[in-house]
Amino acid sequence: MTLTVRDLRDLSPAFLVLAALASIAVFPSHALIIIACAVGLPLLLKYGALVVTRPRVALFFLGFVLYSRTSDVLSQNFGVPGVAYLLALATLTALFYNHGLWLDWLPPARVWQPVLLYVLALVATAIVVADTVSANSYLSILGKNLAFVAIILLAVRSFEDHRSLLWAMLLAGALAAAIATIQAFTGTGYEFLGYGTYLEQPLVYDATSTVARPGGPVGDPNFFAMTLVPLVPLALYLAKTSSGLYRVAASAALPLLVAGTLLTYSRGGILALGAIAVVMALTRLMSWKILALGGVFLLLGLPWIPDTFTNRFDQIESGSLALRDDTTSVEDPAVSGRLSEMLAGLEMLIDHPFLGVGVGNYQEHYQDYARPLGIDRRTDRSAHSLPIEVLAETGLVGFGALVVMFGTVLVSLRGIWTRFSGNAQMRAAAKALFAAVCGFLAASIFLHDAFPTYMWMILAASFALMAVSDRQSAEEPGTS
Repeated sequence: MTLTVRDLRDLSPAFLVLAALASIAVFPSHALIIIACAVGLPLLLKYGALVVTRPRVALFFLGFVLYSRTSDVLSQNFGVPGVAYLLALATLTALFYNHGLWLDWLPPARVWQPVLLYVLALVATAIVVADTVSANSYLSILGKNLAFVAIILLAVRSFEDHRSLLWAMLLAGALAAAIATIQAFTGTGYEFLGYGTYLEQPLVYDATSTVARPGGPVGDPNFFAMTLVPLVPLALYLAKTSSGLYRVAASAALPLLVAGTLLTYSRGGILALGAIAVVMALTRLMSWKILALGGVFLLLGLPWIPDTFTNRFDQIESGSLALRDDTTSVEDPAVSGRLSEMLAGLEMLIDHPFLGVGVGNYQEHYQDYARPLGIDRRTDRSAHSLPIEVLAETGLVGFGALVVMFGTVLVSLRGIWTRFSGNAQMRAAAKALFAAVCGFLAASIFLHDAFPTYMWMILAASFALMAVSDRQSAEEPGTS
């Protein structure tokens, strides 16, 4: 009997299983990696072809890889370079294969003009820098993120494409939050190949015991919370506008994101979570009754909240007292450090009001301004606040450009849900992204721009909806 090509194709799974078993027998210590390769190789071949021929599939994988930091995780833990760049190239290939040179799909001026203004402001501040290496590194990362934003804007050509991008971001955040929840309830120290990092830290400065705080793929609990909070309204939106298993998936992601944020014990993250709940209620993405019910459950659960957790918020009060009274000391190093970083940043702004000390140069000047304050003597500190960081590094020029960019996004999103009164899904998407941007901004009050990809991903999703809504209004003016 002669084997045909079809016979070999049908038998290929059996050959793959046998090869995997033989490899495990020879290399038993690498069993997990061998199984992953055996499962992943067929999927890679199958979906790899889809990625380079279907822009929406390529967009989904690119969005997932960027928001999950898969490229960085693989590079740092396994030495695999450039996954995000390969997917970006695959997305461009799929776009060219399906749409040619893309000249028919350029973003509207209200998308690229505020971004261009912000970029020019950052480049202008590079003139005054003391540390050109840090400035060039910052601008290099900015260029990479803007390239990803541009590719996303080219790929999102319809409302369905936009939903695919949101699903990719939600899946990335929900998986990271699920890992953090599993770690918390099982006590496992396994870091899930780098997607589930955690830090053993005391919750307050004088505590004798430590708590495992999940850091997700970013490696820091506070920044991990910052990545989860903006996804909460996106999960609510997708749950309300989906059906079947998609609704179940989005509904399951919502409590995971909230639990993941709470498990980080991030004060800024939890305050941002509260702020985003209020915004969702104000935009009627969520009813006031649900918000009130959540408040009641929170009050009822206060007696069971650990004292070490509430003590973290008590330290904020000591920091605010120190701002009003020079004789008040701050014992918690975390709070005293944040206080010192904020005051040092404001001093930088006073000395350099227009262009700041230069992009990426806050750390270079920190001790020069922090030493006279006498609050914190640690070196190489970051601003731990995006507004303070931008004001210190880029002055009023850069801060003004940042306000214009975010202001344009918020006003545009507000305009979308006003304009599309007859399109419930478009209205809900605009409200969800409006809340997501507000949540990010609330969290950024307490954290600086250490992982800028997340900010640009949220902005990219907002820009993409703005572009899609403009195109839809032009094609079907009667529907808006």
